[in-house]
Amino acid sequence: MGEISSADFELSPTRSEAEVREFGMVFKDRGGALFNQVDSFLSPATIEQLVARFGRPDLMLAMYASQNFDFFDSLSAAFPYDTHRQNLENVIRVQPRMLAPGSAGFRFCGDHQWLNAFLFPISAERFVSDLQQLAPAIDARIARPGDVFEIADGHVCHTAGASEIVEMKQDDVRLIEFDPTAPIPSLADPNPDGYPVAKLEGITYRFIADEMGAFAFGADAANDPVVRLHRERGVRYAVAVVFPDLVWRWYRFDFRSGRCDLSSDAPYESADVVHRITASALAGWIEHRKSFFYVRAYSRRFTTLYELERKGESVRLRPLAPPDLLMHYLLNVAPGFRTAARRRVDLELEAIARRRTRPQGA
Repeated sequence: MGEISSADFELSPTRSEAEVREFGMVFKDRGGALFNQVDSFLSPATIEQLVARFGRPDLMLAMYASQNFDFFDSLSAAFPYDTHRQNLENVIRVQPRMLAPGSAGFRFCGDHQWLNAFLFPISAERFVSDLQQLAPAIDARIARPGDVFEIADGHVCHTAGASEIVEMKQDDVRLIEFDPTAPIPSLADPNPDGYPVAKLEGITYRFIADEMGAFAFGADAANDPVVRLHRERGVRYAVAVVFPDLVWRWYRFDFRSGRCDLSSDAPYESADVVHRITASALAGWIEHRKSFFYVRAYSRRFTTLYELERKGESVRLRPLAPPDLLMHYLLNVAPGFRTAARRRVDLELEAIARRRTRPQGA
C-alpha cells in the first residue's frame, strides 16, 4: 500500500516484515500523529524511519497480545517470552507520548472457543504494568470499547466510554485468560456446510494427490524455495485428512524417494513432518469458502525434523522447522491463490444476498 496525503492529512503505512502481510499505519494531521501498529512486526530500521519522519507519535496503539499462533504448529502452549520482550522493546524505541495496547480485539466462540485458553497469553494489564516498570515516562492507558482518544496540539486526552457510536455492554476479557493446562479436544470434522462424504473425498484427493503431488515432484518445483528445502533435507511429509465419518486418509510425500503415496495407515514412524486437517475445512479452503484463519482450528501440525552434526565426541542437534508444504501450496501456488481472498468475500456476499431475497418461510 502506498501513501495517501493531502493538505490536511497523511496516511503512511509501515512496511510488512513477516510472511503474513500486515502493516501498521501512521495517521497525521495538524493536531498530531497516531501510529497504529496493528499486528505488524517492526524492525529497528522501520522504527528509525518512522521516528525520523514523524518524531514521537502522540499516540501509539501497540501490538501486545502476542497471539500464540505457533500453538497450531505443535500444540505447545509455552509462554511467548521473546515476543513479549520484543513488543515492549518496540514501544521503548518508538517512545510515544501515550500508549494503549491495541489489536487482538476478538475471541473464538462455538467449536473454536477452546482455543481462547491457549492463544492470548498476554493481557493488556500485564503489558502496561511491564511497560511502566521499564519506561515510566510513557503514559500507558488501558483502552476499552467505547473509549475516545483526542489528539490536539501535541496533547492526548483519553476519555473512557465517551464514544457516541460504540458502547461496551460487558467487559468479558476473562473469557480469553491464558490457561495452558486446559483440555485440547481431539480433531474431528463437524462438517458445518454439509458436504457429502463422497464429494469431500473427491475434492481432497484431487487436490493433494494429483495437483499438489504433481507440483511437489514436478520439474518446475525445483525453482520453488519451499520444495527445494524439502528436497535438500530429504523430508518425509505426511498429510492426514479426517472425514466426518471418522475415516482417515493419509498422503505421504517422500522427498528421499520422490514419491507420493496414499495410505490408510498412520505413517508417524516414517514421517518427519505431519499435518492433520479435517476434510470439510480443507475443502472449504480449496474452494475459497473458508479462510486460513478459520481452517487453523481444524488443523494440527508437528515436526520431529532436526539436523545432526558430530565434532569429536560432541553431538550437535539443531531443530528444523521447514514451511508447511500444504499451507505453502494453498497460499502461494495453487490455481487462483492470488485472488483467493477476494473470491471468498464474493462468495460470502452472494450467500448474504440469497438469504435476503429468500421468501419468508422458505
